[in-house]
Amino acid sequence: MNKAFGLTAIAIFGLTAVTGCASSADSSSQAVPVPTAAGSSADVIYATFHGGKAPGVNTVYGYSATGTVDTNVIQNSPNAPLDEARGMAFDSGGNFYVNSAYKNASQINRYTPLSGGGYGNGITYAPSSLTAGLNHPYGLAVHKSGDLLVTSQDSMVSTRFSTASNTQASVVPTGSAWATNKAVPPGTWAPAVSDNVAASAGGIVTPRDVKVVGDTMYVADSTGYQVKAYNLATGGAFMGVTLDLSKTSPQGGPTGLAVSPDGNYLYVGAQGTNNVLAVAVNGGSCSSGCVSTQVIGSNQGSAVLSHPAGIATTTQNGKLVLYVASQNPGNGVINQYVMSNDTTVQTPSLFVSNLPDTPEQLLAVPTS
Repeated sequence: MNKAFGLTAIAIFGLTAVTGCASSADSSSQAVPVPTAAGSSADVIYATFHGGKAPGVNTVYGYSATGTVDTNVIQNSPNAPLDEARGMAFDSGGNFYVNSAYKNASQINRYTPLSGGGYGNGITYAPSSLTAGLNHPYGLAVHKSGDLLVTSQDSMVSTRFSTASNTQASVVPTGSAWATNKAVPPGTWAPAVSDNVAASAGGIVTPRDVKVVGDTMYVADSTGYQVKAYNLATGGAFMGVTLDLSKTSPQGGPTGLAVSPDGNYLYVGAQGTNNVLAVAVNGGSCSSGCVSTQVIGSNQGSAVLSHPAGIATTTQNGKLVLYVASQNPGNGVINQYVMSNDTTVQTPSLFVSNLPDTPEQLLAVPTS
């Protein structure tokens, strides 16, 4: 009979690390199924879930490859509740940001590392009252300046926030490339088609994930069937279509994005075609018509991929490892892919099954 063990967690460089099994009296993990983990891992994989009403999971779980699950990543944060948690990111100071996507309470929460492990003292760092652009947030990324970039499903834009204050984010003025467009919400750095910006000129139809490489921001446009690039050094100017899946059959809807540790590849999960592609972005220098190749198919060994969502990348034992949330309607899992190089899978396997809710976003948190 499987038993869920409690975790002893410590903070290393501002990140939570699972270090082993504690007493089974730890009530934070007793009711959660033990993940079936394949292979060794030096990372904890943070996951958010669809959430909403019960039995939805409205917090962050941490999964290790040793058969442990931490349901207490976020603690002591009554002022920063999560409802439909989505994108996650760390800043250089170790602060942990999580999107809370519920339509009537959209916000970005910030949590600080706790001395005993985990994250707490949460605050509503960016409330939706700051700008109409923050409306049902999905993807979240941190620029080298420390600014946050967030995509929102209902405003259909990417908004930029400054993290200069410890108490509340501020909206960075709309990028100069879009500042004359009175239809865009304040803080817009990638506009929506509904803001009278044609898709061919950079307008987004349905934004999902966002990632930043250098000064290049990549946005997954799900029902636009493209990944688009914007220059954060020149006011968010549209740089071109990085990946075009509009001509595939069926059309591929880009959803999850991740960047290789060396910054040379952008990994794109496409829900329409149930695969993951590697796009050669070369440290952010490629923005338009970049070379792409399929890396992960829909069925590789025990790793069945259906409706891919969040993707996380890390390096373990000198090898690149990808984790992909497979929403498999009604039976979501997280798969693990040990790579022989940036574009070739060496060992695909099931990482976590029996999840308590549909997985959304993933984040690999190094333990050393």
